[in-house]
Amino acid sequence: MEKITSEPFEADKRRDQATIGFDDGFANMTSIGFLVGSSYNSQVAPFSLLMVNGYRSPLGLFAGLGTGIEFLSTSYMPFFLDLRYDLIGTDVVPYVLAKGS
Repeated sequence: MEKITSEPFEADKRRDQATIGFDDGFANMTSIGFLVGSSYNSQVAPFSLLMVNGYRSPLGLFAGLGTGIEFLSTSYMPFFLDLRYDLIGTDVVPYVLAKGS
């Protein structure tokens, strides 16, 4: 070894996260909570656990397939298509959601 040098690091110019704000690629969204609904249900606040795996585009669009379990008057295991559009590219994101089962 004769010489050690350093070079400045240049980020990938094709993908400027400062202007777009969205990380593209595969993503997982898991939600755990309690459902609110009909007073005729035998459970006051049914438990829900859902998981969606899909792809997010650099424009904030997300499409994925989901499954989970929900404990209503009987237990359900839904399978569904999850489509989302994130309104802003930050860690806490308001979004528009459509689900189909």
